[in-house]
Amino acid sequence: MSNPAVFELNKTIIKNNIFTIEDNIGEAIHFHIGLVRFDLSIKEFNNISSKLINILNEQLNIPSFDLNKQNEYFLEKIASSIPYIENVEEDIVDINELKYCFENEDGKVIEENLRHSPIYKYYLGDKEIINKYELKRDIWSSKEELLESIKNNLNNDIYIDENNYILDAYKSLCFRLINDNSIKMIKVKRIIFAKNKVPHIILKLEKKEW
Repeated sequence: MSNPAVFELNKTIIKNNIFTIEDNIGEAIHFHIGLVRFDLSIKEFNNISSKLINILNEQLNIPSFDLNKQNEYFLEKIASSIPYIENVEEDIVDINELKYCFENEDGKVIEENLRHSPIYKYYLGDKEIINKYELKRDIWSSKEELLESIKNNLNNDIYIDENNYILDAYKSLCFRLINDNSIKMIKVKRIIFAKNKVPHIILKLEKKEW
């Protein structure tokens, strides 16, 4: 069968083995674990994914946090920490106390409130700033299209950790602030992780491949 292109969906290291998931356009989904490769049809891949996420749901046993209802990019960001979620609590916090991490041009990780972060500056009018950063999105979607689509699809499920770092809905929060700078207290869902298992969510600089 023809295999005109390969898209790497995800890559990580598990117990010293490189684990890669590839979408072989026109062929199948491949799992690579070290030197072993599993060939799966789209249907088989979806079935396995569904079973695995249901297993995680049963392990967590947190009725208010159904993994099946979460955004896939959010789950990808916190994937390694999911088994260590102890609870999810609703809370009301001052939006000015929320923090987000991003890399500056020197590669240093900066911790700032929303009004000093890159996406807020983009919505404020600095259209060039987004060219500096990586943004997870659909293969055929540009960064600008993604950020413009947020305006009509705001995420109201705001997840933060115990230290008020934003885990999900960062882009939606930035757009909401631009349109209503008077926002003060907001509802959030605080995820409590086991000690030393909190995910590090960072807006990373765009890698230069050449």
